[in-house]
Amino acid sequence: MRTAQLRRFVAARTLSLLGDRAAEAALPIVLLLVTDDPLVAGLVTAANILPTLLLSLPVGHLADTRERRRLMVTADVWRAVWGLALVWALAAPEPSVALLVGLTFLMGCGDVLFSVAAHAYLPALVPSARIMRANAAVEAGDAAATLTGPALAGFLVARLPHPVALAVNAGSFAASAALLARLPAAPVRPAAGPGPGLGGPTETRAGHAETTPARRRRDVLAGFRLLATERLQRVLQLAYLYLHVSAGAAVLVVVALSVQALHLGPARVGLVLSAAGVGGCW
Repeated sequence: MRTAQLRRFVAARTLSLLGDRAAEAALPIVLLLVTDDPLVAGLVTAANILPTLLLSLPVGHLADTRERRRLMVTADVWRAVWGLALVWALAAPEPSVALLVGLTFLMGCGDVLFSVAAHAYLPALVPSARIMRANAAVEAGDAAATLTGPALAGFLVARLPHPVALAVNAGSFAASAALLARLPAAPVRPAAGPGPGLGGPTETRAGHAETTPARRRRDVLAGFRLLATERLQRVLQLAYLYLHVSAGAAVLVVVALSVQALHLGPARVGLVLSAAGVGGCW
Protein backbone atom coordinates (compact mmCIF):
# COMPACT_ATOMS: atom_id res chain seq x y z
CA MET A 1 0.00 0.00 0.00
CA ARG A 2 2.81 2.42 0.87
CA THR A 3 4.47 1.74 -2.50
CA ALA A 4 1.27 2.55 -4.38
CA GLN A 5 0.82 5.71 -2.32
CA LEU A 6 4.39 6.81 -2.99
CA ARG A 7 3.93 6.26 -6.72
CA ARG A 8 0.77 8.34 -6.65
CA PHE A 9 2.54 11.10 -4.74
CA VAL A 10 5.51 11.12 -7.15
CA ALA A 11 3.15 11.17 -10.14
CA ALA A 12 1.18 14.08 -8.67
CA ARG A 13 4.30 16.05 -7.79
CA THR A 14 5.81 15.40 -11.23
CA LEU A 15 2.62 16.57 -12.96
CA SER A 16 2.50 19.67 -10.80
CA LEU A 17 6.15 20.49 -11.44
CA LEU A 18 5.65 19.77 -15.15
CA GLY A 19 2.96 22.45 -15.15
CA ASP A 20 5.35 24.84 -13.39
CA ARG A 21 8.19 24.27 -15.85
CA ALA A 22 5.89 24.40 -18.87
CA ALA A 23 4.28 27.64 -17.67
CA GLU A 24 7.68 29.20 -16.90
CA ALA A 25 8.71 28.59 -20.52
CA ALA A 26 5.37 29.15 -22.27
CA LEU A 27 4.42 32.42 -20.60
CA PRO A 28 7.40 34.56 -21.73
CA ILE A 29 7.21 33.04 -25.22
CA VAL A 30 3.51 33.91 -25.48
CA LEU A 31 4.04 37.40 -24.03
CA LEU A 32 6.82 38.18 -26.50
CA LEU A 33 4.71 36.92 -29.39
CA VAL A 34 1.64 38.88 -28.25
CA THR A 35 3.18 42.14 -26.97
CA ASP A 36 6.68 42.14 -28.56
CA ASP A 37 7.87 43.83 -25.36
CA PRO A 38 10.60 42.19 -23.23
CA LEU A 39 9.80 44.57 -20.36
CA VAL A 40 6.27 43.15 -20.04
CA ALA A 41 7.66 39.62 -20.10
CA GLY A 42 10.18 40.59 -17.43
CA LEU A 43 7.58 42.13 -15.13
CA VAL A 44 5.30 39.11 -15.39
CA THR A 45 8.20 36.70 -14.79
CA ALA A 46 9.33 38.70 -11.74
CA ALA A 47 5.77 38.66 -10.34
CA ASN A 48 5.79 34.86 -10.53
CA ILE A 49 9.09 34.62 -8.62
CA LEU A 50 8.30 37.26 -5.98
CA PRO A 51 6.10 35.05 -3.72
CA THR A 52 8.97 32.60 -3.28
CA LEU A 53 11.08 35.39 -1.85
CA LEU A 54 8.37 36.96 0.32
CA LEU A 55 6.30 34.05 1.57
CA SER A 56 8.65 31.13 2.20
CA LEU A 57 8.89 31.75 5.96
CA PRO A 58 5.17 32.18 6.76
CA VAL A 59 4.22 29.36 4.39
CA GLY A 60 6.74 27.12 6.13
CA HIS A 61 4.97 27.80 9.42
CA LEU A 62 1.62 27.08 7.75
CA ALA A 63 2.92 23.68 6.60
CA ASP A 64 3.97 22.93 10.19
CA THR A 65 0.52 23.63 11.61
CA ARG A 66 -1.86 22.46 8.86
CA GLU A 67 -2.53 19.13 7.18
CA ARG A 68 -0.03 18.96 4.29
CA ARG A 69 -2.01 16.90 1.78
CA ARG A 70 -4.87 19.38 1.99
CA LEU A 71 -2.42 22.24 1.46
CA MET A 72 -1.07 20.58 -1.68
CA VAL A 73 -4.54 19.97 -3.10
CA THR A 74 -5.48 23.56 -2.28
CA ALA A 75 -2.34 24.86 -4.01
CA ASP A 76 -3.04 22.83 -7.15
CA VAL A 77 -6.68 23.92 -7.35
CA TRP A 78 -5.60 27.51 -6.67
CA ARG A 79 -3.09 27.44 -9.54
CA ALA A 80 -5.53 25.78 -11.90
CA VAL A 81 -8.14 28.48 -11.26
CA TRP A 82 -5.75 31.40 -11.63
CA GLY A 83 -4.09 29.71 -14.59
CA LEU A 84 -7.43 29.69 -16.39
CA ALA A 85 -7.91 33.33 -15.41
CA LEU A 86 -4.52 34.05 -17.00
CA VAL A 87 -5.69 32.32 -20.18
CA TRP A 88 -8.76 34.57 -20.20
CA ALA A 89 -6.60 37.68 -19.69
CA LEU A 90 -4.26 36.77 -22.55
CA ALA A 91 -7.22 36.18 -24.87
CA ALA A 92 -8.02 39.91 -24.79
CA PRO A 93 -6.96 41.96 -27.84
CA GLU A 94 -4.74 44.15 -25.62
CA PRO A 95 -3.91 42.28 -22.40
CA SER A 96 -3.64 44.41 -19.25
CA VAL A 97 -0.09 44.31 -17.91
CA ALA A 98 -1.27 44.97 -14.35
CA LEU A 99 -3.76 42.11 -14.57
CA LEU A 100 -1.13 39.73 -15.95
CA VAL A 101 1.28 40.69 -13.17
CA GLY A 102 -1.40 40.17 -10.51
CA LEU A 103 -2.48 36.78 -11.87
CA THR A 104 1.06 35.43 -12.13
CA PHE A 105 1.79 36.66 -8.59
CA LEU A 106 -1.22 34.68 -7.34
CA MET A 107 -0.02 31.60 -9.21
CA GLY A 108 3.41 32.05 -7.65
CA CYS A 109 1.78 31.99 -4.20
CA GLY A 110 0.40 28.56 -5.06
CA ASP A 111 3.85 27.42 -6.21
CA VAL A 112 5.35 28.26 -2.81
CA LEU A 113 2.55 26.57 -0.91
CA PHE A 114 2.76 23.36 -2.93
CA SER A 115 6.56 23.12 -2.78
CA VAL A 116 6.80 23.61 0.98
CA ALA A 117 3.87 21.31 1.77
CA ALA A 118 5.17 18.55 -0.54
CA HIS A 119 8.57 18.50 1.17
CA ALA A 120 6.92 18.30 4.58
CA TYR A 121 4.42 15.60 3.53
CA LEU A 122 6.85 12.97 2.23
CA PRO A 123 8.26 11.85 5.64
CA ALA A 124 4.69 11.14 6.79
CA LEU A 125 4.02 8.98 3.75
CA VAL A 126 6.95 6.55 3.97
CA PRO A 127 8.86 5.07 6.94
CA SER A 128 12.22 6.58 7.80
CA ALA A 129 14.06 3.49 6.55
CA ARG A 130 12.79 4.18 3.02
CA ILE A 131 13.06 7.96 2.97
CA MET A 132 16.26 7.98 0.88
CA ARG A 133 14.71 5.77 -1.79
CA ALA A 134 11.57 7.92 -1.74
CA ASN A 135 13.62 11.07 -2.16
CA ALA A 136 15.42 9.48 -5.11
CA ALA A 137 12.08 8.76 -6.79
CA VAL A 138 10.93 12.33 -6.16
CA GLU A 139 14.15 13.76 -7.58
CA ALA A 140 13.84 11.56 -10.67
CA GLY A 141 10.33 12.91 -11.24
CA ASP A 142 11.56 16.48 -10.72
CA ALA A 143 14.34 15.96 -13.26
CA ALA A 144 11.91 14.50 -15.80
CA ALA A 145 9.58 17.49 -15.41
CA THR A 146 12.47 19.95 -15.69
CA LEU A 147 13.73 18.33 -18.89
CA THR A 148 10.40 17.85 -20.64
CA GLY A 149 8.41 20.87 -19.39
CA PRO A 150 9.98 23.56 -21.61
CA ALA A 151 9.93 21.32 -24.70
CA LEU A 152 6.27 20.52 -24.06
CA ALA A 153 5.51 24.22 -23.64
CA GLY A 154 7.20 25.08 -26.94
CA PHE A 155 5.30 22.33 -28.74
CA LEU A 156 1.95 23.47 -27.30
CA VAL A 157 2.54 27.13 -28.16
CA ALA A 158 3.59 26.18 -31.69
CA ARG A 159 0.67 23.81 -32.36
CA LEU A 160 -2.22 25.41 -30.45
CA PRO A 161 -3.62 28.92 -30.04
CA HIS A 162 -1.73 30.69 -27.27
CA PRO A 163 -4.55 30.70 -24.66
CA VAL A 164 -5.27 27.01 -25.32
CA ALA A 165 -1.60 26.13 -24.79
CA LEU A 166 -1.61 27.78 -21.38
CA ALA A 167 -4.92 26.12 -20.52
CA VAL A 168 -3.31 22.71 -21.08
CA ASN A 169 -0.60 23.71 -18.59
CA ALA A 170 -3.25 24.69 -16.05
CA GLY A 171 -4.84 21.27 -16.53
CA SER A 172 -1.75 19.58 -15.09
CA PHE A 173 -2.54 21.14 -11.70
CA ALA A 174 -6.07 19.74 -11.76
CA ALA A 175 -4.71 16.26 -12.55
CA SER A 176 -2.21 16.55 -9.71
CA ALA A 177 -4.97 17.58 -7.27
CA ALA A 178 -7.06 14.56 -8.29
CA LEU A 179 -4.16 12.20 -7.55
CA LEU A 180 -3.31 13.85 -4.23
CA ALA A 181 -6.92 13.68 -3.05
CA ARG A 182 -6.59 9.87 -2.97
CA LEU A 183 -3.62 9.94 -0.59
CA PRO A 184 -3.95 9.63 3.19
CA ALA A 185 -3.94 12.74 5.34
CA ALA A 186 -0.78 13.45 7.34
CA PRO A 187 -1.56 14.08 11.03
CA VAL A 188 -0.42 17.42 12.38
CA ARG A 189 1.46 17.19 15.64
CA PRO A 190 0.42 19.92 18.08
CA ALA A 191 3.21 22.21 19.12
CA ALA A 192 4.61 21.45 22.54
CA GLY A 193 4.10 24.07 25.18
CA PRO A 194 3.71 24.53 28.95
CA GLY A 195 0.63 22.99 30.44
CA PRO A 196 -2.01 24.53 32.70
CA GLY A 197 -0.62 26.23 35.75
CA LEU A 198 2.80 26.74 34.12
CA GLY A 199 2.01 29.90 32.22
CA GLY A 200 0.60 28.05 29.20
CA PRO A 201 -2.89 27.72 27.77
CA THR A 202 -5.61 26.19 29.87
CA GLU A 203 -7.56 23.11 28.84
CA THR A 204 -10.82 25.02 28.41
CA ARG A 205 -12.12 25.83 24.97
CA ALA A 206 -12.23 29.54 25.76
CA GLY A 207 -8.66 29.63 26.99
CA HIS A 208 -7.45 27.70 23.96
CA ALA A 209 -9.22 30.12 21.64
CA GLU A 210 -7.64 33.07 23.43
CA THR A 211 -4.04 31.90 23.37
CA THR A 212 -3.71 29.93 20.11
CA PRO A 213 -3.95 32.89 17.65
CA ALA A 214 -1.38 34.91 19.61
CA ARG A 215 0.97 31.92 19.78
CA ARG A 216 0.60 31.32 16.04
CA ARG A 217 1.41 34.94 15.27
CA ARG A 218 4.56 34.71 17.39
CA ASP A 219 5.57 31.50 15.61
CA VAL A 220 5.15 33.10 12.17
CA LEU A 221 7.21 36.13 13.19
CA ALA A 222 9.92 33.93 14.71
CA GLY A 223 11.32 33.17 11.25
CA PHE A 224 11.61 36.87 10.45
CA ARG A 225 13.24 37.57 13.82
CA LEU A 226 15.76 34.80 13.12
CA LEU A 227 16.48 36.38 9.75
CA ALA A 228 17.04 39.76 11.39
CA THR A 229 19.36 38.50 14.14
CA GLU A 230 21.34 35.67 12.49
CA ARG A 231 23.94 36.64 9.89
CA LEU A 232 24.18 33.11 8.49
CA GLN A 233 20.44 33.05 7.82
CA ARG A 234 20.67 36.36 5.99
CA VAL A 235 23.49 35.03 3.82
CA LEU A 236 21.52 31.88 2.99
CA GLN A 237 18.42 33.90 2.11
CA LEU A 238 20.44 36.25 -0.10
CA ALA A 239 21.93 33.25 -1.89
CA TYR A 240 18.41 31.85 -2.33
CA LEU A 241 17.29 35.22 -3.70
CA TYR A 242 20.22 35.35 -6.10
CA LEU A 243 19.59 31.85 -7.44
CA HIS A 244 15.89 32.48 -8.13
CA VAL A 245 16.39 35.92 -9.68
CA SER A 246 19.33 34.82 -11.83
CA ALA A 247 17.47 31.71 -13.02
CA GLY A 248 14.40 33.72 -13.97
CA ALA A 249 16.52 36.35 -15.70
CA ALA A 250 18.45 33.69 -17.63
CA VAL A 251 15.25 32.07 -18.91
CA LEU A 252 13.88 35.43 -19.99
CA VAL A 253 17.09 36.42 -21.78
CA VAL A 254 17.26 33.10 -23.62
CA VAL A 255 13.61 33.36 -24.68
CA ALA A 256 13.93 37.01 -25.76
CA LEU A 257 17.08 36.39 -27.83
CA SER A 258 15.65 33.23 -29.36
CA VAL A 259 12.36 34.86 -30.36
CA GLN A 260 13.43 38.40 -31.27
CA ALA A 261 17.05 38.06 -32.43
CA LEU A 262 17.25 34.52 -33.79
CA HIS A 263 13.58 34.35 -34.85
CA LEU A 264 13.22 30.78 -33.61
CA GLY A 265 9.78 29.24 -33.42
CA PRO A 266 8.21 28.33 -30.04
CA ALA A 267 9.02 24.62 -30.44
CA ARG A 268 12.72 25.33 -30.96
CA VAL A 269 12.78 27.78 -28.05
CA GLY A 270 11.32 25.06 -25.83
CA LEU A 271 14.01 22.62 -26.96
CA VAL A 272 16.70 25.20 -26.16
CA LEU A 273 15.34 25.61 -22.62
CA SER A 274 15.09 21.84 -22.16
CA ALA A 275 18.72 21.54 -23.25
CA ALA A 276 19.62 24.06 -20.55
CA GLY A 277 17.74 21.84 -18.09
CA VAL A 278 20.00 18.92 -19.01
CA GLY A 279 22.97 20.88 -17.73
CA GLY A 280 21.10 21.77 -14.53
CA CYS A 281 20.22 18.12 -13.83
CA TRP A 282 23.77 16.94 -14.33
